[in-house]
Amino acid sequence: MSGDFYDYLSDDAKRYLRLLDIFKTKNGEITRFHSIDLDLENIPIEKLKDSMFKEDNIKKKLEILQQKRKMPKILYDDIVLRHKSDIWNDFINDEDDLKLVREKYPENFADVFNNGMEHFRNGNWLEAKNCLISAQELLGEEDPACKRI
Repeated sequence: MSGDFYDYLSDDAKRYLRLLDIFKTKNGEITRFHSIDLDLENIPIEKLKDSMFKEDNIKKKLEILQQKRKMPKILYDDIVLRHKSDIWNDFINDEDDLKLVREKYPENFADVFNNGMEHFRNGNWLEAKNCLISAQELLGEEDPACKRI
């Protein structure tokens, strides 16, 4: 997801995300690219019928978001800023599917990875490498982002 989208999220939601890259667009804007780790293979097939990850549910949620984005920006910002923590907390506390798809990712995995990225951005190469190796060890398997960086 984009850094702009990330900025709208609550602090509770942000702790599950990893900064994967920062780059400059053709028009000179600095853009951030974030990711949330999900293991969708962990949802049992029979559960997919009722899952929030089901295509119909995602389409409905996108339609609602599109309608909200048609509001004047000031009204949209007011709604999002007032309710973003409630929305995330309801989602994280009530959604068993999210717990399933996040099961293999240790609680502090994103924190350790993001710490490594911060060292990387600051040119502290050895510290960055050590943090990224630690993040990968926490995960217990190869992580493509850790390996790439």
